Amino acid sequence: MTQLTARRSATRERLLQAAVEVFAEAGVLGASVEQICERAGFTRGAFYSNFDSKDDLCLALLQAQGQKSYEAIERHTRENQPEPGPVSPETVRTNVRSILALLLDQMDSDASVLFAMEMRAYAVRTPSVLPVYREVSMGLTNLFSDLVEGLLDAHHMKLKLPPAQAFTLLSAMCEYALLNAKVMQRDRDAAVEELADTVELLLAPADD
Repeated sequence: MTQLTARRSATRERLLQAAVEVFAEAGVLGASVEQICERAGFTRGAFYSNFDSKDDLCLALLQAQGQKSYEAIERHTRENQPEPGPVSPETVRTNVRSILALLLDQMDSDASVLFAMEMRAYAVRTPSVLPVYREVSMGLTNLFSDLVEGLLDAHHMKLKLPPAQAFTLLSAMCEYALLNAKVMQRDRDAAVEELADTVELLLAPADD
């Protein structure tokens, strides 16, 4: 990578991170290109040399966030191959906590949680953004479903819901838990434990 390319890549990354913060604070519709540039420490020229518009930046953010999540799920799958056979309830709970932590790690700050909510609403309102949002969401759902099915099959267990529905439910629960932890000034770890209790209600032996 040349110095110029590396510098441009770093500029782009700073603009993307600044956008996450500004969108979380002001909303996507309420945020301006100028606010994003000011937060990143760049001029409008730097912005428009990387993105055609605010919508173009939103599309880049969705793709970047999706790629980050894809890589995290794939890495977790590679590094946590389960031993086949029945396991103790505590091992099941440990695995459940591990998967919940993986989901929560994708929203590792207050800004990330608010950004995720803002982008979902913005995608629904913006026809040019919605297809990319849908593609990223479906890709994550499929990857997560494969991860959970492989884990449960190895332990002779199953979900009481189809994996895609379980992912949708878990994502909503995680988002709410993080928001509620912020509002009620609670520890994130306590939220994970409560979520783990709920998830265990969705599990059953495979022969049921």
